[in-house]
Amino acid sequence: DALAHEFKTPLTTIKAAASAMLTPGITHPEQQREFTEIIEQEVDRLTTLVTEAIHLARIEAGKMRLDKQPCRVQTLIEPAVRQMQILLESRTIDVCIPDGLPMILADRELMQLVLRQLLDNAVKYSAPQSPIRVSARQSAQQVWITVANEGPPVASWERAKLFEKFYRGTAAGAQTTGTGMGLAIAKEIMSAHGGDVRVESLAGGNEVSVLVPISGEGVP
Repeated sequence: DALAHEFKTPLTTIKAAASAMLTPGITHPEQQREFTEIIEQEVDRLTTLVTEAIHLARIEAGKMRLDKQPCRVQTLIEPAVRQMQILLESRTIDVCIPDGLPMILADRELMQLVLRQLLDNAVKYSAPQSPIRVSARQSAQQVWITVANEGPPVASWERAKLFEKFYRGTAAGAQTTGTGMGLAIAKEIMSAHGGDVRVESLAGGNEVSVLVPISGEGVP
């Protein structure tokens, strides 16, 4: 039901925008551009939904395959932030990555998918225009990558439920899009990496962190 609803909404919007463009009298370039942008945004949304559904199906079937390679943390975080820029609604994104972090062992494509999910949630569940912070730190033989927002704190009883398939947090309003697949996918991907993903609520917001093993290369 969740998937059907989420697919139907962008399809309905695309159909309406395409029909409007075919209406006689819609010749002004600004009008055409506006409808084209709507179609492009909704196609991107559909692409994300399809990608999530495919990854979830592979995880359920036990067919997820990792291509783990040594990666620098910067090369994972920076592209993920760029790819999400359209959805970040002109918010301030503070990225703090200290020098000298060791390389981590990860599947680059899947790790960027995880980070995009975290950024997407940070946008959906916080006030418009509020800042989002992305940071990284080393802890023993692991690296923590954290995405923090200023949304309503998640109750302790609900934190574990956020990683269940199709569960949507109580903070999700009627206008908040999503299927509840994002954190479930992130959890499975991090487990396959030998890592973890955790949610913590602090005064004035929430932090979602992924724990990634160090590759062994570049470790002091």
